[in-house]
Amino acid sequence: SFIEIFEEILPKIDNTLQQNHQIIIFIPTRANFKYMICGECGETIKCPYCDVAMSIHTKQRVLKCHYCNYVSKILEKCPNCNSTTFINERVGSSEIVEILTQLFPNKKIEKFDRDIITSKTKLDKILKQFQKREIDILVGTQMIAKGHDYDVKLAIILDIDFVLNMADYRARERALSLAIQVSGRAGRRENGEVIIQTLQPQFFQQTYDEFIEEELMFRKELNYPPFSRLAKLEFSDKKANIAENEMFKVKNCLEKNIEILGYGVSPISKISNKFRYQILIKGVNFHKIIWSCKTKKTKVRPAKFNINWENKTILVAEDDEISLLLLEEMLSTTKINVLKAENGEDALSLFNENPVDILLLDIQMPKKNGLAVLKEVKKQAPHIPVLIQTAYAL
Repeated sequence: SFIEIFEEILPKIDNTLQQNHQIIIFIPTRANFKYMICGECGETIKCPYCDVAMSIHTKQRVLKCHYCNYVSKILEKCPNCNSTTFINERVGSSEIVEILTQLFPNKKIEKFDRDIITSKTKLDKILKQFQKREIDILVGTQMIAKGHDYDVKLAIILDIDFVLNMADYRARERALSLAIQVSGRAGRRENGEVIIQTLQPQFFQQTYDEFIEEELMFRKELNYPPFSRLAKLEFSDKKANIAENEMFKVKNCLEKNIEILGYGVSPISKISNKFRYQILIKGVNFHKIIWSCKTKKTKVRPAKFNINWENKTILVAEDDEISLLLLEEMLSTTKINVLKAENGEDALSLFNENPVDILLLDIQMPKKNGLAVLKEVKKQAPHIPVLIQTAYAL
């Protein structure tokens, strides 16, 4: 449990702080708690406009929907049974910061997530403070793992099993990638320590090569990417029957020409008062098929770039080792020259030294960030297609 793991790691935190070393703590959830649940009837307090739980922000004394940003006061009674007993579940970054601030009042503890980092100026400010050692503990979500150049003595990864157990074929890749990225911030210049909270320690003990070998075998058997392509078609409308009818019209057209893996109500059935349905398809080069199946009420956005990859040079600016390995495997059957850069400075050097046809860019590269790289590339060669990868957030 969270209480048990926190009691176990507190001595490690205390010892690290006493030695005047810095700490980063990763947790995949924002706010204080993800769920507010009635202790009597088990009802989860949800957003009235979305089919999602409202997150608890105790400092502002509000419940907030992280999808449509609807805000309400923290309820005193359950709307279903009028009980005043509630259980808060899934600890978030704000709760970790509050607990640590009470335990270590003389230390500087900051939060690093989308609730705080709302602009590049705020991002740069916190990173500079951390690099100048003005912050002792930095607590954050996925944002803390992506491309920031800092070195700490202790890295703590909490609740990573939430990412690992998501209903997504990429869950294993994402979980291990996050763990490796966060772990990589510890001990860059001297010995560091990493603590991972998980019920599946053997998964996080494997090497890159072991994971890639097993993962590619698994995906090849199912004919999943990188051996094919998946696409999710979403249908939304304020009236559920309209969204459902449009989904079935497109589904009936698609099934004649392409493999449909599933269809129906989306896992999150409503966002911003719009009901959502989806179709999941698998194949290759299916844009023309999708376009031919659109209805009068269905708006289809075709691919922005129709790129011929054969005999081209692609510059991949990406610091995630697993993403690089999977990309390398995906392109191994294509006649294409791949240049790899693990930070923004290397990306610009390779770009200036080599003829580049396509740029695949992680927008949160370390050193010189992705936006700076993008600006320079488009200034020198505005004709080059740029495919941008952004960090995902839960």
